[in-house]
Amino acid sequence: MHDLRLRFEAFNARSSQYRPDIDGLRAVAVLGVVLYHLDVARFSGGFVGVDVFFVISGYLITSILVRDMEAGSFSFARFYERRIRRIFPALIGVAVTSLVVFSILLTPQDLVLFGQNLMAMCGFVSNLFLADLNQHLGYFDWTAKEQALLHTWSLAVEEQFYFFFPMALLLIEKFAKRFRSVLIVLLGVASFVYGVRAIAAYPTTAYFSFPARGWELLMGALLAGEGLVRLRWRVVRELVGAAGLALIGYAMLVFDRHTTFPGKHALIPCVGAALVLYAGRDGGSVVKRVLSFGPLVFVGLISYSLYLWHWPVLAAFRYFSSRQYLTQTDAMVLFAVSVVLAFLSFEFVETPFRGSASLLGRRRVFAYGVGANVALACAGMLLVHGNGLPQRYSPGVRAAVAANEARENDWFETGRCANFQHTVRNYADVSFCQIGHAKKNIMLFGDSMVEQLYPLAAGYSQDDLLKGKGVIMAIGAGCPPMVHLNRVDSGYYCNQIAAFAIERAQQDDIDTVVIQYSPWWTEQDGLVCVTDERGCVRVLTRGEAVLESIAELKVEVETLKRANKRVILGLPFPYYTWPIPRLMMHNVVFSQFHQVRLADQRGYPEYRVLEEEIARAAGVEKFDPQAILCPGGGVCRYEVGGVSLYRDGSHLAASRVGILHDGLLAVLNGTR
Repeated sequence: MHDLRLRFEAFNARSSQYRPDIDGLRAVAVLGVVLYHLDVARFSGGFVGVDVFFVISGYLITSILVRDMEAGSFSFARFYERRIRRIFPALIGVAVTSLVVFSILLTPQDLVLFGQNLMAMCGFVSNLFLADLNQHLGYFDWTAKEQALLHTWSLAVEEQFYFFFPMALLLIEKFAKRFRSVLIVLLGVASFVYGVRAIAAYPTTAYFSFPARGWELLMGALLAGEGLVRLRWRVVRELVGAAGLALIGYAMLVFDRHTTFPGKHALIPCVGAALVLYAGRDGGSVVKRVLSFGPLVFVGLISYSLYLWHWPVLAAFRYFSSRQYLTQTDAMVLFAVSVVLAFLSFEFVETPFRGSASLLGRRRVFAYGVGANVALACAGMLLVHGNGLPQRYSPGVRAAVAANEARENDWFETGRCANFQHTVRNYADVSFCQIGHAKKNIMLFGDSMVEQLYPLAAGYSQDDLLKGKGVIMAIGAGCPPMVHLNRVDSGYYCNQIAAFAIERAQQDDIDTVVIQYSPWWTEQDGLVCVTDERGCVRVLTRGEAVLESIAELKVEVETLKRANKRVILGLPFPYYTWPIPRLMMHNVVFSQFHQVRLADQRGYPEYRVLEEEIARAAGVEKFDPQAILCPGGGVCRYEVGGVSLYRDGSHLAASRVGILHDGLLAVLNGTR
């Protein structure tokens, strides 16, 4: 029987270069990440632990590379052998276990997504895959929390660094060794500047981007050189180390999901990690002694496995339990399970492949690593091309799943009707969708809440239900329909679209204007800004966005009233944090386990009250979709016979938007 050996020392502990405080810093990083993912409120910024890991990785990898290059012993084969020994065993163990467990748990659609992520993980491009996927989900969104391999994006960033940086450093060592530190600084500054710009323009993509994150690893790389001043005085080391730990703590305790990140805010935890590493390099300090505390070192030693295991454990629990929020008991149990799995993984999976005591030579390490990686990629391909293996279910379950999958594609392509991320500089750039040709028209003005009404408008016109009137749709998809508000991310011209729509609405052929939109941009800070002729001049908080948009809406209503237009103000639709088709699929699959998830119904009650006040004060009519979808003011209807009425969490499916037919028609014709 194998004797259980508790490895509280790293494999390089026998060398003089080993620093237990670095393992302690790893522990701080991984605990921040895990506690954040466990919804521990005090660690609202625990996600910055990943950035601390990046700095540590940059420092350690560069130290190894520089040492080997200066000793003349560097080889790419040796470098990548070390990486495979360090990264592959635990990663493959987690991937294989996740493959088995989630092939049982996931619905076909979700299993296809898992297979795609598995393939991306095997190709070390998870960050690119997730950047595209999370344009729709968002890293912090609830749906993303059930993506079992979401966390592998950070490994992909590191692997991309390991691919490019050794070659770059080798060239620097050969041709510009004297300028190594300067060149690393220049590369880091370029990456940082790109990251700051990218996070403003494409925040989701930038979050996962190697170019936007590379400076964090390069900050650690800079520390590995000899160009930095030695901290020979203890008092200086104490101050530097304490400042570094304080910066990390500040970021973990103060940042939250609304913090623009990475960008300039990532400087705080990264500089903090660099200062801790710097202070510990040249001698002792209180911070170094604290980080060298045995239990912290132990957590640091298993930190890689803990990082790998905790997320699939959480994802499986959330998916099966139907719990959106973790209780304190949930968090404690899941943390304990993750630590146990991490220790077992470290002891029995990582350890046999690492260090000089490993029985596996280089050739076998490459063969096993590459072979396992290819096998997992093939498994992912099977899941994707097998459409998520629906054969796992009975015919009845398969039919219900297929019906709800179809709902997600059940929407009407409006084509030229919607203005979405194309340049708008003059009136001719705006697409106004004309339905029916009449001397008098009703304008439907707003965002995708109007766009989803296209089938109704087309039907009204075809059947001549609007008393000879046509319909003109003015749609700024994803936009607040306000003349002086725009989205902060690039590619949107919301204010211009709104200005030209109001101008169009005042023309003689339009006698009625319906303003309908979702105030989604009032739920987070920093999503919209006030504009003038110069562009965006002030980014708004959530509260400011409510006040500014309501003030803008009041002006628009008054403008249209002065132009003798009949105005109908559409109140917000109910929406759900979970896509209803996915919810229905989950429920039909797990109903046999009595795990049925209820829709998390949301609305905009405060905003709704403010809109009603405007309608009452201006004497304009209202269209209230909530009164139709939520009869009697109770639970809203979102499914019929286990099949969703929605195509996502907020838009009705095109084939089911008819539920609004009579109510909207009555308002438009003034017969309500």
